[in-house]
Amino acid sequence: MGAMLTLCHSAMGRPGVAQQLHGLGVVDFLVETLNQSGPLQWMSCTAYLQPGSTASAMYCMKEMIEGLLASGTDITPVLVSTGYADMLVSALKAIEQVGVEEVCDFVAVYGVLQTIAAINDGKCLPQIEDKLRTATSALRFCIDSGDQISLCVSLDRSIY
Repeated sequence: MGAMLTLCHSAMGRPGVAQQLHGLGVVDFLVETLNQSGPLQWMSCTAYLQPGSTASAMYCMKEMIEGLLASGTDITPVLVSTGYADMLVSALKAIEQVGVEEVCDFVAVYGVLQTIAAINDGKCLPQIEDKLRTATSALRFCIDSGDQISLCVSLDRSIY
C-alpha cells in the first residue's frame, strides 16, 4: 500500500506528473491491480485492512483522472476501454452492498464518489453517465447515508 500511496501523492495536484505517469502505463497498472480482487473487497473496511488489499488503487486512479483532466487530456475513452468505468459503477454498488457499518469510508468517499464527481468532461462522458445510471439505488443509498459514510464519522465530534 505504501508504494500505491506514493504513486497517488506524486500525481496529486500535478497534471504534468499525471501525464507522465499515464504515458508509463499507470492507468493500466491500476486497473490490473484492481482486477486482483473485486468490488466488495475494495469497499469493505475489513478487507481494506488486510495485507494485499488493492483498494488504494481506487483513490490513486482519482488523482490520475483529476490530473489528466486538468492537463486537458481526455481520459474518458481510456476509462471505458480499460473497464475502469465499469469498475467504478461496481464499486458504487458495493458501497450499498457492504453497508455503512462495514464500508471503508475513505475508499467510498475519496476513491469512488469524488472520482465520479471529477469525471465531468470528455467524449465518452455520456457512456460513463449511462453506466452510472444503472446504479441509481446505490447513488440514493449514498445520498441517504451521507452522514454515516463520512471521513469524519469515526471521530469524536465533541472536539470541534
